[in-house]
Amino acid sequence: MKNDIFAYIKKFFNTHLIDEINVSDKTIENYKYTFRLLFKFINENCSFKVQNFDFDKFNKDFVLDFLCWLENKRNNTISSRNLRLISIKSFVSFVLLYEIDNQELVNILKIPRKKEINKKTSILSEEEIKLLLEQPNTKLKKGRRKLAILALLYDAGLRIDELLSLKIHDLNFSNIKTITVQHGKGDKRREIPISDDTAKILSIYIKDYSLTNDDYLFSNCNKEKLCSNAIRKIIKENVELAKKENPNFSDKVNPHKFRHSKATHLINKGVSVVEVKEFLGHVDLSSTQIYITTDLLKKREALKTIEQQLEINNNNSIVGTNEWLDNLIQDSIM
Repeated sequence: MKNDIFAYIKKFFNTHLIDEINVSDKTIENYKYTFRLLFKFINENCSFKVQNFDFDKFNKDFVLDFLCWLENKRNNTISSRNLRLISIKSFVSFVLLYEIDNQELVNILKIPRKKEINKKTSILSEEEIKLLLEQPNTKLKKGRRKLAILALLYDAGLRIDELLSLKIHDLNFSNIKTITVQHGKGDKRREIPISDDTAKILSIYIKDYSLTNDDYLFSNCNKEKLCSNAIRKIIKENVELAKKENPNFSDKVNPHKFRHSKATHLINKGVSVVEVKEFLGHVDLSSTQIYITTDLLKKREALKTIEQQLEINNNNSIVGTNEWLDNLIQDSIM
């Protein structure tokens, strides 16, 4: 297999990612898309054809040219550029397990991520969330379904994949209403509390559609998992209705904005940043920092909590030779 880059690519996807490190399907799709873009770059910009691609051509300069092409020709954001670099580095680190003397591959690992300009996280206010949840026509069955989707997306601060993977048996409407996310980032399991109002909305919806224990909470007419585009369409439809009542209502509302909004609202109400981290399912406490408001007192206290927790993590962690690869994989699905 030495010097056969395509043999390594096949082994990377067919064996390493699935059997050896057991990454999520979403991570695999992200990595596959990186290679599709890489081959497209070769076809459009290189003097050789994809079938002639080999390790002699796969070096630091080649990767840097690919990253520049993503930014300048495809208008990718710095975040997307960095995501592709993470995928490439993950592949390179795998190859280096076998090609330990390949210095060109080592040089690829030394390519730094491009620094992103910090931007204030865009959120919906609590008043805007309330207005948005008032838009579905709850006299209609399909309107009650739309309300259930919007209410749960916000109340539980879910990633869209988490919402779409929920099944009826993941809901618990006993004394403390909760949902259990089984397929979160990194396939980590967590239990999320929801309000009594959201639980009531969901109960009515479940009864409307006669859903059973193993059914997806939100599915299509074939009882298959609903696609993310269907959720985006529902959000867009209700945002347009909300704008008729409030012309200043944000045009750009995606599923993740519900999550950003919920996290910010929790911190504004005094919930500790550590508790919000657990609520969101963040791996790293510093990921939760973006939700800290401009209230200086709250910001100072939250930052103090982060610093203390990071110090504890740094003192207690012993990073093994292969753990950095797991960190790269986790970063790639943020």
